[in-house]
Amino acid sequence: MAEAVAAVATGAVTIASRDVQLNGVFRAEGQVARARRGGAGGGRRDVRRVVRVVLERLLAEPRGLLTLLDRRDPPPLEHVLSQLEAEHPELELDVHQGGQPNYPSCSRPSERLVSPEPVRVVIVEDNDTFRETLELLFGLRDEIEVVASVAMGDKAPPVVAELRPDVVLMDYRMPA
Repeated sequence: MAEAVAAVATGAVTIASRDVQLNGVFRAEGQVARARRGGAGGGRRDVRRVVRVVLERLLAEPRGLLTLLDRRDPPPLEHVLSQLEAEHPELELDVHQGGQPNYPSCSRPSERLVSPEPVRVVIVEDNDTFRETLELLFGLRDEIEVVASVAMGDKAPPVVAELRPDVVLMDYRMPA
């Protein structure tokens, strides 16, 4: 089972619902952001192009299955899927239309109640891509501030003791 989990590669693509600065990188409303092992990127407005970059990186190593989870109202990706099928005929494609719509109005401070202080969060997660995706998604919200992110469980106690976050989001199964 551990080998199967280790072989899983993940990537995420999202569209900024508002202007945001995350880890020193500015994203304007409507720009596309991607998260993957090794860092975040994006900054374009062409979702298909960013999706293609993420897929190319995920498929740099041979894979037997690619599962895509899409939001409710995605831009058409048929061209990207056709290219994938042509370039990787051995690849099993599993596409799921998600139920998650984009809620741009929910992220506008003028349209919701805003706490004067954001919730301070420390993320403890050994999967780089998942940790970076959480940082990216939390960074899109004014009411959440990621004050630290660590990859190893043994690094968490001193960080938490020093920063005193409101929430520690921790993977319950991870090495030391």
